[in-house]
Amino acid sequence: MAITTPEGPPAAEPGRAEPRIQSPPHHLGPTAQGRPLVAAELPAAARRRGLRAGGLGLIVLVAVLVVGAILGRDKIIATWPATAPVYTMLHLREQPGAGLEVTVTPTRTTQSLVIDGNIVNGSATARRVPRLRITLRDGNKSDLESKMIDPPVDRLAPGASARFDTTFEHPSISATGVDVTFVTD
Repeated sequence: MAITTPEGPPAAEPGRAEPRIQSPPHHLGPTAQGRPLVAAELPAAARRRGLRAGGLGLIVLVAVLVVGAILGRDKIIATWPATAPVYTMLHLREQPGAGLEVTVTPTRTTQSLVIDGNIVNGSATARRVPRLRITLRDGNKSDLESKMIDPPVDRLAPGASARFDTTFEHPSISATGVDVTFVTD
């Protein structure tokens, strides 16, 4: 039994716990649900892990695309020929005529200059033979006249050779040298 005193609430009897009175809830509606966390409320460590995972995924994607572009360069160049200079500039494509050696013998007549040449495949694999640019040069190695010719064969087996010739009608009398290069397609 509780004893009431004029100074305040009833005092508890010795040895007995005082009963607690619970206050009624302040709202009468349904219980409110917590809202989901937004990115700004995520802990910093979780945000960093997410950024690292996204960055790593992006790096892997770029690496796969680069490796695919390198390994599939022949098909890409065949499909989009405009990409060939990019691959050549990045040294990801062999220079035209790589592994092929050219020798020439010029012969001057009264009205022309005949260029006899030989192409030899000095590599261990068969090589495609690109078009040839034959240029006449003067004593200062300045270009005087040039022409492009089709190769005598499309491919050369290892160690094989192919002969070609072309004629320059009425060449400059200052032509003292001949330069032969392979032309990119």
